[in-house]
Amino acid sequence: MKKKPLIAAVSAIVLITVIAFILALRGRMTASTMRINAIEGTVTLTDANGKEQPPAVGKRLQDGNILETKESSKAVVELDEDRCVYILEFSKAGFHKTGKSMKLTMEEGSTFFYIAEKLAGDKSFEIETSTMVIGIRGTSGYVLASKDGPEAVTITSGTVSVYCSKTDETFEVSAGQKLAVFQTDGEWIAEFREIGAWGLPSEAMDIILSDGDLLEEIETETGWAEEVSLDAGNFPDDTFREYISANYDRDGNGILDLTEIISVDRICFRWGEDARVYEPTDCIGNVRTLQGIELFPNLKGLFLEHQDLTELDVSKNPELISLEAMDCGITYLDISGNSALLARINTGDVNAVSVPASFGGREVLYSDNGDGGRLLLSYDEGVELNTGGVTLTPEIVHLDF
Repeated sequence: MKKKPLIAAVSAIVLITVIAFILALRGRMTASTMRINAIEGTVTLTDANGKEQPPAVGKRLQDGNILETKESSKAVVELDEDRCVYILEFSKAGFHKTGKSMKLTMEEGSTFFYIAEKLAGDKSFEIETSTMVIGIRGTSGYVLASKDGPEAVTITSGTVSVYCSKTDETFEVSAGQKLAVFQTDGEWIAEFREIGAWGLPSEAMDIILSDGDLLEEIETETGWAEEVSLDAGNFPDDTFREYISANYDRDGNGILDLTEIISVDRICFRWGEDARVYEPTDCIGNVRTLQGIELFPNLKGLFLEHQDLTELDVSKNPELISLEAMDCGITYLDISGNSALLARINTGDVNAVSVPASFGGREVLYSDNGDGGRLLLSYDEGVELNTGGVTLTPEIVHLDF
């Protein structure tokens, strides 16, 4: 009978030891373990020797593993319960760890990261591209990596330290800011940019919209609004305001929620005797100002004919690809934030243009065809610069010719 206390004591010691072991093991896993949490579409996994492995959900990634995603595909890698990275479509990412230090090497493509809780002082997590090393502790953001073109990091919450290996500079990038690194005339440039509200690719926005805590955190730190009122304060031009209301205010409540804001991808105004409607979002109308257009970060196409515009600023629309403004009387054009743009402006009055420092490593063409003035921006290589009387504003750092 006297053995029972001894057995109970031994059992208690064993139980405590087991619990301590489990907690210690869990601590080691959360500090240095990387696991595949989810897979969508076509994703391949290879080891450090290039041997392909099945990319199963729950699989623990080893040092040297590489994940590659195809079109409309992504992989979610969990660093622990509150820390994960999303490897987005057309991406190739390598995973490395040494002790409590982890590194994600982005060879190409893009990733969104969300580190909900700050890492302890003895732990580290970095994202490395061919031009940058991004030190991450408790932040969220989007990284674009490219073998040939510009690279960039956009921070949506918190602050990161970024070392630019090409310029040997270190930057602090905070919520609402973007650091772009690109080459022009053989010289590497690192450039800070303030981004417009929700100026992120749709893949990143989908992730943010699916996580209420992350969305609230980003709103708090950036000051970006989750909704926009369709009033004269935001859209002073009656025609423009009515157009947005008719085409994008899905529930007709006079307020654009975040889903509606990012759904605005095309705007078109035509005027004159020959004006025609070709698409559902075409409008036969005349606008005098497009103030409020900066609120639409996902705008990809802007088409204008015979409008009474004197100024056009689309620098806060980073996804804008196509811009046509025919006979609109524009005297000032700001496309300084539109590195993916293909634009055609036909007017005799343009006298000031603000452009980005680089158009994705491609060339920009200005020409005067003698019929009253013409401004062309194209991706064509091998063109020659002919300003044709168009003057460039002093804000321009460099053009990639």
